[in-house]
Amino acid sequence: MALKALRSASLISTPATARGIRGIRPANVDGHTPEARVTPLRGFLVGSAARAAWLLLGAVAGLLLIACVNVTNLILARLAARDREFAVRSALGAGRARLARLAITDSGGSAPNVVQANATVRYLIRARDLPEMQGLLRRVKKIADGAALMTETSVRSEIVSGDANLVGNTPLEQLMHQNLERLGPPVFDEQDRAFAAEIQKTLTDEDIKSSFARFGMKPRMNVPLCDTIFPPESGDGTLVGSTDVGTVSWVVPTVQMRGATYAIGTPGHSWQLVAQGKAPAAHKGMEHAAKVMAGTAIDLLLDPTLIDAAKVDFRERLAGTPFVNPIPDDVNPPVSDKPDRIAS
Repeated sequence: MALKALRSASLISTPATARGIRGIRPANVDGHTPEARVTPLRGFLVGSAARAAWLLLGAVAGLLLIACVNVTNLILARLAARDREFAVRSALGAGRARLARLAITDSGGSAPNVVQANATVRYLIRARDLPEMQGLLRRVKKIADGAALMTETSVRSEIVSGDANLVGNTPLEQLMHQNLERLGPPVFDEQDRAFAAEIQKTLTDEDIKSSFARFGMKPRMNVPLCDTIFPPESGDGTLVGSTDVGTVSWVVPTVQMRGATYAIGTPGHSWQLVAQGKAPAAHKGMEHAAKVMAGTAIDLLLDPTLIDAAKVDFRERLAGTPFVNPIPDDVNPPVSDKPDRIAS
């Protein structure tokens, strides 16, 4: 009876022990030969559920793969909408590692009805002058604080860049204009005009007309490059822009000029403007402006009274308006010790 019970029993053993058991051949007892069967530990624990476990594992892996594909598609969709931004960052020197970090940064997502745990928004606040800009900045911060209060969330803000408006200087502007009239307009050849005319074919008539209107002139549709010197403070006052020279002008008397370097009517921040950046006309216009600036500097060095007049005008313009740097003193430039480089 004991041997019959052994016949149906299962033994759990290591491979070495199993081999030893297989070697046992006891003599027949009552005409029966005893048997010993070895079942692996995994089979003993899993049993008939092994196939179901493998199917469950495959289903989980498939579900994870689908989730990864969906997340990848969402990231790629967001990147496609930011291709121009990445092109500009790459042109300014951002490396692949920095672009990759920007690509996967949580910016709030683009799918409707999906509220992200964190979101980042960048606002560019612009105004005519520095005091007005500071007032708008305080207002925007209050709006953000109010939105956080209504949604029972938290918000923090930081300033990453900033420029002040350009403070003019009448004595310096008059002196520079004298040098500009003495030198005359830049000299362009027929090839320069022909290339500028081809660029104008990609523009609208309104683009060209608005360029003349900014200087209070009637449109001249057959003039591809500017060949006129405009008097100071001419135009309708809409020709404005942002420049870091503005911050400098709040600290020291400053003057700047605008020169002809591209086809009339070319919009700023456009592909047409980029296409003309290395054209011969652009280089001629820059060299012409450099000569005007050099002549103005020489006149200031030879006549100290001009510098005194510029300082008086500077103090009068800023009387009662203290300079508040748009970038606080505790803000450090976002540069690394080893800037990323684009692999060649």
